[in-house]
Amino acid sequence: MFAVPDEVESLEQTLMKLPEMDRPTVRQLSLSLPGLVPSRLPRSEAAVIATEIRDLGVDATAIPVSDIPDISHAEAVHHLKVMESSLEAIDFREESRTWKGDQIALLSVGVVPSSAPRVHRTPPAVAMSSSRRSWNDGLDVTARKRPEAWVILDDGLALQLASDEMNYEYLANRLCGSSTANFTALIRDLQELAPQAWITPSTRSFLDHAPQRHYEFRTHEEFQRYTQFHTLLKGRAGCQNR
Repeated sequence: MFAVPDEVESLEQTLMKLPEMDRPTVRQLSLSLPGLVPSRLPRSEAAVIATEIRDLGVDATAIPVSDIPDISHAEAVHHLKVMESSLEAIDFREESRTWKGDQIALLSVGVVPSSAPRVHRTPPAVAMSSSRRSWNDGLDVTARKRPEAWVILDDGLALQLASDEMNYEYLANRLCGSSTANFTALIRDLQELAPQAWITPSTRSFLDHAPQRHYEFRTHEEFQRYTQFHTLLKGRAGCQNR
């Protein structure tokens, strides 16, 4: 789907015709649109649903699964160096790979829940009641959120960056104590290195210090679908410009 209709209720009713789509799921999905609707159907059935959505005044099309960019096997990179005309990734073996700036096809930044494990904290002894049971069994502390990025290269390779897991030594005298500030500097360097790259709206909002709701995603899967959608848009725009 390339837009969202004014009448969301009609859209929700249409999407609920898809397999494994109930109203709560559809309502959550509608908040992430425009974008990919994660449902696999036979081509003829998908075409019918796409037509019903277009009848609501929204551009939508059924896309073959093979046409959707697969970034699920992205490489997690923890050490990058942005140089004058190239990008270097260094792995834990200190082996490096280099790409020229014009090989970067897309940059996508979003704030997502950290993948760090949940922490279980035992309540203090003062919280113990006379029945020798705690007022609860402890607290599951949800991992905080953090900025992450996808860097999609022109050969389809996807690099995944997490702001609090990066080595920023290349920043040298620009290095500061905030991982978010360092990450912002890294993304700006990537943008300058690859001015031809497709920059997603969430990335622009992040760099412009817009309200976080403009680049925040509820799950990694939602952020991945968003990035796949914009990779798909870039491909469509490239085909139209040839």
